Amino acid sequence: MSERRQCIRISKSLEIEYRTVNRLMGSRSRSTDISRAGIRLPIIEKFDPGTLLKLDIRFVGLKPISVVGEVVWMNEKKDGDFRFEIGVRFINITHYDREALNSVIQKLEDKGSGEVRWL
Repeated sequence: MSERRQCIRISKSLEIEYRTVNRLMGSRSRSTDISRAGIRLPIIEKFDPGTLLKLDIRFVGLKPISVVGEVVWMNEKKDGDFRFEIGVRFINITHYDREALNSVIQKLEDKGSGEVRWL
């Protein structure tokens, strides 16, 4: 089987606020890992693949990066406070937020902060 991942993902716990694009209120979580293309996070409610989410990603010392993402997979978890885990592909992000995200990811890659894996 060939590797489908195109971006390096970094194991990094970041504060995330998320909600479906048609809701005003959302929930909070902490990421499991992040890349230039998407993010993985544990959540409390079930979102089917194809669901669009508004994410505010908080990096220390920066204003939140806002992105719209599409749930591409969802798994049920058997333990812990969160019942599900999802993978979200970034599909709509401003040029400014894309540059900020790329800069932070590059710094994390250069520092070797966290475990680096392919996404």
